[in-house]
Amino acid sequence: MTTDLILIDFSEAHIWDDSAVAAIDKVVLKLKEQTSAEVKLTGLNDVSDELVQKLATYNKPNAKPSNH
Repeated sequence: MTTDLILIDFSEAHIWDDSAVAAIDKVVLKLKEQTSAEVKLTGLNDVSDELVQKLATYNKPNAKPSNH
């Protein structure tokens, strides 16, 4: 059995703040909820990646979107 993979490409984007990370959480968690696909973010620049790693919840056990 193969697992589908959804890639979200941020190559042309910069994540500026916690509200952007909350939006990413919402999208990724919704995709995980509605599909059996694995969701991966690609192309984040170093600063954006650091912010996402620090604030995102989508990759935590029992993750739920934040209330932003």
